[in-house]
Amino acid sequence: MNIFIPGTDITLVFDMVDNDTMDLIDPVSAVYDVFDDEGVQLVSNGAVTVAGGEDVLEVTVVAADNIISGSQGARTIVMTVTTATGAKRLHKSYMLEGVSFLAVPTESGMTLIQSDMLASNMAQSVLEVWEDTEMRRKTSGLREAWNRITRIPFLPWRDFEDVPDSTPVYIRKGDFSLRNLTPEEWQSLPENFRKAVKRAQLIEAAVILDGDPTWDRRQDGLISKTVGESSEMFAAKKSAFSTISPKAYREISMYIRRTVILGRA
Repeated sequence: MNIFIPGTDITLVFDMVDNDTMDLIDPVSAVYDVFDDEGVQLVSNGAVTVAGGEDVLEVTVVAADNIISGSQGARTIVMTVTTATGAKRLHKSYMLEGVSFLAVPTESGMTLIQSDMLASNMAQSVLEVWEDTEMRRKTSGLREAWNRITRIPFLPWRDFEDVPDSTPVYIRKGDFSLRNLTPEEWQSLPENFRKAVKRAQLIEAAVILDGDPTWDRRQDGLISKTVGESSEMFAAKKSAFSTISPKAYREISMYIRRTVILGRA
């Protein structure tokens, strides 16, 4: 799907070809409707210039109809083309995306530029793909990695660390999700814990973007592999699915809460 800047005029070209039969369409007239990503109609029966015999028709959605409230949105254009024998309906969709800095901690443990700074201080063998990945894929990888990590229950303080008296009880007990904390609550957590979580997020994002064949095979139940004359052994039952990859898990394993919380105090 094509991605455009919100709040600008956007022109899409429709080939006069029936998507179902691949037959050519000879237009006599045409109109178009525009819908947002929630199905709300923004334009009804917009005019399309048709002289007759065109191979393509163009539709321009004006800037006012491409304004979005958040960092992402989408539009769908539905064009109804009238021919000498009837009508055909064609449609195209596109995304609208503004500049996004990743909201901390609801979307990520760090902004994109902070992830690049962190990557510059980590072994390249861990993050083989990060340097050559374009910005949008990095952002998507960080969001997905954060989604996985924030499913894990944490106790941010180690045994030898004192928990500040001002810390809410539910955070003391580990009865929280990182993405539901306020920015102030996130910043109040121990620095070492936040560093470990951000390292895990970056590593997991790199795994998401480039894959981890060894982990994938273990998730399928691989328990033994012999290189010489190639033999593999799988467990009769797959191992329990892990939320994150082993590489990321190692960074945060000491902070994972192992006990069950029965209720919030």
